[in-house]
Amino acid sequence: MAALVQLTLLGGFGVRRTNRGDVRLPTRKAEALLAYLACHPGEKQPRDRLTALLWGDRGDKQARHSLSQTLLSLRQELGEANSLLLIERETVALRADAVECDVLEFRRSAAVAGELRAALDLYRGPFLDGFSLREPGFEDWLIEERNRLQGMAFSAFLALADAQTAAGDWNAAMSTLNSAIRFDPLAEEAYRRLMTLQIEQGLCNDAIRNYRALADALRRELKTQPDPSTTAIYQRATARPQQSIQPQGLSEPGGEIDIVAAERAEPGQRETTGPRRASIAIMPFVDLEAGREGKLPLARGLSHDLITRLAKLRSVFVIAQGTVFALAEKGVSAEEAGRMLNVDYVASGTLRNRDGHVSVSVELVETRCARIIWADTIERKLSDSLSIEDAVASEIVSSIASEIELTERNRAILKPPGSLDAWEALHCGFWHMYRFNEADNERAKRFFKLAVRLDPTMARAYAGLSFTHFQNAFLLRLGERQQEITRAYEMASEALSADDRDPAAHWAMGRALWLRGDHERSLSELGDAVDLSPNFALAHYTLSFVHCQSGDAAAAIRYADRSHDLSPYDPMTFAMLGAKAIAHARLGHYAEAADMGIKATLRPNAHTHILAIAAQCLALADRGDEARAFSARIQQGRPEYSMEDFLSSFHFPAKDAATFQSAAKSAGIFQYRKLLRSA
Repeated sequence: MAALVQLTLLGGFGVRRTNRGDVRLPTRKAEALLAYLACHPGEKQPRDRLTALLWGDRGDKQARHSLSQTLLSLRQELGEANSLLLIERETVALRADAVECDVLEFRRSAAVAGELRAALDLYRGPFLDGFSLREPGFEDWLIEERNRLQGMAFSAFLALADAQTAAGDWNAAMSTLNSAIRFDPLAEEAYRRLMTLQIEQGLCNDAIRNYRALADALRRELKTQPDPSTTAIYQRATARPQQSIQPQGLSEPGGEIDIVAAERAEPGQRETTGPRRASIAIMPFVDLEAGREGKLPLARGLSHDLITRLAKLRSVFVIAQGTVFALAEKGVSAEEAGRMLNVDYVASGTLRNRDGHVSVSVELVETRCARIIWADTIERKLSDSLSIEDAVASEIVSSIASEIELTERNRAILKPPGSLDAWEALHCGFWHMYRFNEADNERAKRFFKLAVRLDPTMARAYAGLSFTHFQNAFLLRLGERQQEITRAYEMASEALSADDRDPAAHWAMGRALWLRGDHERSLSELGDAVDLSPNFALAHYTLSFVHCQSGDAAAAIRYADRSHDLSPYDPMTFAMLGAKAIAHARLGHYAEAADMGIKATLRPNAHTHILAIAAQCLALADRGDEARAFSARIQQGRPEYSMEDFLSSFHFPAKDAATFQSAAKSAGIFQYRKLLRSA
């Protein structure tokens, strides 16, 4: 059948019905849903996956209703609904032959040697350029897809240049490589190929200029230097007979300056910035029944508790209680207090007691633009004021911390790397760290190293570095495993040396000790992290992670639930659910384990081990067909993955390992092979 809809996703969002003109969809969610389905044409998407992507964890019924309403609006706007959308009870798909999409055509053309130029012509700009949706799941997918397509475009430039070189069209190849450099000014591979071609054509001065441009860009943007292989090509250019050139901005009376001497004369010191964290003021809550700021015990106690708990997280700088209470006593408003204190964020709220219930309304404002970035109302029965204060404070602190992290991260990743301070570099590292693939893990490592260089006292940057080495050892299996374990431990030790009161430092050490097989000390360090900050969700999750394998499985479920309560939109939610699945399996709750394993795979960032957990739990629950489907997904992405990988990655007692092995063998999932790398 002929395509009913034409979609433009490269360079922005556009949709038109064939022969009927442009269409304007009613909401951003509708545009986001259509874009996601269009990137997976013909694939049946579970409704749970779509609701998690676009509506987070806001309640299954509410999210599913919102999805149904959005699908209805798409039908109304696009027409020809029965031919375009394939809607079933539990799945939704976009008919593959009913849609023309520039992303799909770009993907196809970029994989065909003879169509590389056509592919590059299709790439009019970044994927969904300027598109934003305040849903963590969708934002993560959007940025990941944007980076993937950008990488494909860059690879197409290089492949086209290779083809032109092979055909002897040197000028065309150099022109294409110059286009690649304009596309990504920090891409050393394009510079290396261009410089090599220029040297072969006798254009050594051009090669030297390009090296200087690259070195300047790397120093300015990434605070680093060219790779040794790039420098070796540059040295070949300087060693050949050539005309002397005049570097821009440098002159010498009576003659020209040698390019090598000019480079050596350039200042090599990197600028550093002082320590910085996001700052916040927690204003006293107003009891609306009393009409006075913080006079009733619950209002004053809640404000004090929020200040204390946020300070214990050590991820933000918190203004002391005395200062904010003094300003409130003088009648200074929250917005005015934020400006007076020169803080990044201000939180304020009200309490109202009615019919045996207390209602707490709170909002978080970004001071510089007076923008409310989060607001909520929490209601509790007024039966025990102490338990109310604890529960409400935990919920508010977790929400404030996560919203600030999200805001700071989103601001940092949009800035040129050369303009980042240590705090911003840290958050760029966090974003890449949670992608769980080799390329992003390496980028995260570079950002964390930059943060450490700019602020050697930043414990969380060392903790981040420890986590990248943990990923290499546990998930990615990159490098020599024992060396990665050692580096994870060393970086955790550096984090503790930088700030032994930071819960993230103890969290990093707990994970590193688990890698080393020292479970008892691992649990002790993670316990210290929780003691230092009861609201540190990752410590609760990691306690669940350790206990679910070789400790108290029931405790693992409690810790996982606590971590999710503290951080319901955490990028590690998939891991929290995976830990619960393993714990249920060890307790013999196979049906619950299977359902929890599947739910974990639907969360953003779910990696190979999570798919393996789902497959194993399904096998234990005698759901062999579903187990084999997950096993096939694993083999498609990582053909070498085997039962030995699963068992050597986790630390199960012999009895539980045998149970998993038996179930996997019965269901026919995974393959066995001799481990070639160290265990």
